[in-house]
Amino acid sequence: MADTSVLLSVIREPVIVEKGRLEVVVRKVRDTLYIRGKCKPDTVVIRRNIPINRIQLIKPSTTMEFVRKIP
Repeated sequence: MADTSVLLSVIREPVIVEKGRLEVVVRKVRDTLYIRGKCKPDTVVIRRNIPINRIQLIKPSTTMEFVRKIP
């Protein structure tokens, strides 16, 4: 199935074909045909609130108690 037809002999400027999120650019430079395609981004953002407990800092009463707990 073809949506667009263009004769190569009459291409003087870039031909841009867009369908949905897809964009294709066709350029002819001398005897070379350049085709570039890109798909526009489809971004889905999900935001969630996740409750967390507050971080509590517990300081040991002495330095030796802290050192003993280290494996």
